[in-house]
Amino acid sequence: MNTSTVSSKYQIVIPKELRKKFQIKPGQKIRLEQNKKGELVINTKSPIDEYYGMFAGSNIWGKDPVKTIRKMRDEWDD
Repeated sequence: MNTSTVSSKYQIVIPKELRKKFQIKPGQKIRLEQNKKGELVINTKSPIDEYYGMFAGSNIWGKDPVKTIRKMRDEWDD
């Protein structure tokens, strides 16, 4: 089990083993959450990460996205 001590400024150090395992980098944002058991949980994924790649392979803009957007704008002007 990895432990860390809270400093007088309420800072903690994440042990090297866990930083490597979860690929935590300096300046990276992390979320602190309370789970159903009332425990503090550190979450390294941002909410947007859950949606990453959900449209992969879909081609909603057609072969030429610029042309598609210009066409849509022209239709709005009519």
